[in-house]
Amino acid sequence: MIRSLTVTVRAIPLSEIDIIPGHNFREDMSTEDLEESLAAIGLLHPIHVIPRADGQYLLNSGERRLRAAQKLGWTEIDARVLEIEDQVILEMAAIDENIIRRDLRGASLDRALARRKELYLERFPETAQYVAGAHAAANPTDERAKSFTEDTADKTGKSPRTIERSVRRAERLSPATMEAYEQGLISQTQADILAGLPHDDQGTVLNKVVGKSVEETRDIVSGQFPERTPKKEAEDRTSMQHLEELYMHGQKLVAALTRLRERDDLDTELVDSVMNLADTLDNEFALFESEVRARLGIESDDGDDGSDEETSDEGSDAEFFPTEPPF
Repeated sequence: MIRSLTVTVRAIPLSEIDIIPGHNFREDMSTEDLEESLAAIGLLHPIHVIPRADGQYLLNSGERRLRAAQKLGWTEIDARVLEIEDQVILEMAAIDENIIRRDLRGASLDRALARRKELYLERFPETAQYVAGAHAAANPTDERAKSFTEDTADKTGKSPRTIERSVRRAERLSPATMEAYEQGLISQTQADILAGLPHDDQGTVLNKVVGKSVEETRDIVSGQFPERTPKKEAEDRTSMQHLEELYMHGQKLVAALTRLRERDDLDTELVDSVMNLADTLDNEFALFESEVRARLGIESDDGDDGSDEETSDEGSDAEFFPTEPPF
């Protein structure tokens, strides 16, 4: 909770403003458009800064505006001075603004959301997995804090699935795989596939999947690590029979999770294993959806142009991916 916040707007010398390390999550920092705007009509939106004990200020948001002003030779700039005790909340606010204002995508978005998760769990540790349920049981009258995913979705407008998959890539991709993804050598879906492998195994297949399709990437991973891929079932079964079986197993899984949610005698190691399974299932369902869309020519709500950007689960897709199956 933010206990004390005072906001004032005043002109501050540029020489007294320092950029917070790590806040520039986007690699390109072009300021030409802002320079033209500032020269023509001035600064419309003040930057945000935080006062420091030494008299200097830390930039909280508005790095492009600050850099544009520096290039124009300004000596001072209008700033909202935020005097607040909770520095974690301030850094999360800066990340949220970067995500929204700059429309971060790809590896830049992944890193930003992963950092936001670190900060959120530092500020609200009771929302961490496995902890939230125990906290709620011990404190039934407490108002439940939002989970990281819920809070981030509310603040940024990103879908929960986009947030979860983005953080998963940031946390699980090796540095080399993340660099390949950042440079566009592999697609987002390929990165999702490789994120399911340990770092050493990612290194083994990375060069082999560059320039390959999603289907070829899955075949390469399956061939390299056959023990990680389930055996093919009998070819005489129809697609509908496979889907029926999948749906029935899914209903059993939901029922089991519902029962276990109320138990307080769960083994933590087994819970970890179940959560790892959940990550794998989430990835597989996402891959299933994207491949079925491509094969059947189903467009996403936002007019998917074939790019790898993630899309919302809501909207007209319901007729193709219904809650209840057609069998």
